Amino acid sequence: MKICQTPAYDRVTMSGTENKTTEVKSGQTKKKYENVVKNYKQKHPESASHVDTQLRAGRRHIQNCGAENVSRSDMTMEEYKAFFKNLMDQIPFDSSQQNDTEIWSITEEGWEQMKNDPDYEAWVLGYTVENRSVHFPFLASRMCIEKFGASIEEHLGQGFPKDDPTAEKSERKEESWWYKRHKRMKQLIREQNAIALSKSRYLNEIQQQERLEREMQSRWCRQQSQGSVKQVDI
Repeated sequence: MKICQTPAYDRVTMSGTENKTTEVKSGQTKKKYENVVKNYKQKHPESASHVDTQLRAGRRHIQNCGAENVSRSDMTMEEYKAFFKNLMDQIPFDSSQQNDTEIWSITEEGWEQMKNDPDYEAWVLGYTVENRSVHFPFLASRMCIEKFGASIEEHLGQGFPKDDPTAEKSERKEESWWYKRHKRMKQLIREQNAIALSKSRYLNEIQQQERLEREMQSRWCRQQSQGSVKQVDI
């Protein structure tokens, strides 16, 4: 069995939190972190068995990485994020997913919950172990987006083929505000350039007309001058 490599953090024995609430001191106040996995199973008993399977998979992965006795409470948030990302990186993909692209993100509240709720941390890892182990009957290129919040209910997973034309249409349909603004700015610039070009052409025409009028006036003056000279000679 492949053993994962984890950063060298101090190791301490962590007690289980199956039916406990974790309290974390912050200055003079204490913030309580409930066991969100336990709460979810109570609200959704029909999914309890599946959640337990994911929980075991996550704990097994943590154990295989030698991280079960690493003290999360002694880490800063930046250290914990690096520690957890390392655990995620050690979860393999099934060979049928080799062309897939996975993008996962966690809200700041989610990071806080995982750092202080071992069961939720194990569930996120267990879900990922389960998701990446799915074997598809044929190779394809998929885009997978996983968003985690501070509870199981907040999790959102999406997947679609990279070459799916309906996905492209949907993406075009739901253009971001910034993209729409950028398009509008480009349109305004094009319109302003067209107006400036029209003005430039109009000015050129006026200047050309004025130049012709000056030339005609100059020619008429010369002709008048030549006529006067001839009359004097006679």
